[in-house]
Amino acid sequence: MQSANEFRPIIGIPMERTISYADAALPWLLGLAQQGWPFIQQGYTRTDVARNRFAKHLLQDDRFTHLVMLDLDHEHPVGIVHQFGRMLAVRPDIKILSGLAYRRSEPYEPLMYIKDDEGAYYKLREWDKGAIISVDAVGTPCICIAREVFETLEFPWFTYDYSDAHNDMWITEDIVFCESARAAGFKIYVDTRMVSPHLTIAKVDGVVFDNYCQEFGLDENTIEIEEAG
Repeated sequence: MQSANEFRPIIGIPMERTISYADAALPWLLGLAQQGWPFIQQGYTRTDVARNRFAKHLLQDDRFTHLVMLDLDHEHPVGIVHQFGRMLAVRPDIKILSGLAYRRSEPYEPLMYIKDDEGAYYKLREWDKGAIISVDAVGTPCICIAREVFETLEFPWFTYDYSDAHNDMWITEDIVFCESARAAGFKIYVDTRMVSPHLTIAKVDGVVFDNYCQEFGLDENTIEIEEAG
């Protein structure tokens, strides 16, 4: 499918071994397929390997201008690729555009960060509703990257950094990519209107049930019994 303003994306989805939340992931997968967007065929592998292969595939096919990566453990808007295209039509200067996602474990922060002068990353808590934010790093579960970024940066574009592992610092492939991109002069943006909720497997026990009942009330088929004497 071709779009205006030279936005001709191809989609890469890092596979997982199993999908326990298939009921949330399947609708957007089917929706994207029905829209006719091309997908990269890539089986389950390490995340950094998958992302590098996606980028290689993009560069090997001149038909495509952008790589859109959508992680399988998120519930992406069905129209997310169109949203990327509309935004880039207005802002063709943007070469790296991310949607908004949150960490699925505590402290559940938005996966976008600002770096201070000493090199420390800080989490963002507040922004204007619907803002397009310039940041120093993002997670990459819902991101659109222009071909020229990969043409400019050295391979591998995505890799884990273990250089500070002795201090229990495990720098992931998304942060490494962002640092390389910024060093090469590319700015990173987040469109906060595009939200992709992070999916997870939760533990359900009596506390969860009681909290639910307090908020929503008891089901009509639920009864309470007294302890047997």
